[in-house]
Amino acid sequence: MTRGEAQTTAKHNLPSQLTSFVGREQEIAPLKELVTINRLVTLTGAGGADKTRLPIEVAGRLLDSFADGIWLVELAALSDPQLVPQAVAEVLELKPVHRSAPNKGSHANPASAPIRVRAESCC
Repeated sequence: MTRGEAQTTAKHNLPSQLTSFVGREQEIAPLKELVTINRLVTLTGAGGADKTRLPIEVAGRLLDSFADGIWLVELAALSDPQLVPQAVAEVLELKPVHRSAPNKGSHANPASAPIRVRAESCC
């Protein structure tokens, strides 16, 4: 799989925040560190605990740390877990190398540089 041309200029697809993010530095600092050193970070918590807003804020602050960017993948609308690879491929604008099912490895490695994808699923 190769990246689409649109990805050569954009470094993220994070939504614009309409309000400022104030008073969460105690949560932001350790989350920035976790995201920087781990391939996967999962946030859990009760509804209204900023499980969506906090990582988007952290991702925005870390954009310059990842050469290939940070990408948000919305998973909440997916009812079948086998659709996750296709959803990720669509967000990253990855093109199939050959015809096969999306979850069967039909997409090549997008780049050698590390990228971060933020998958969002909320109940």
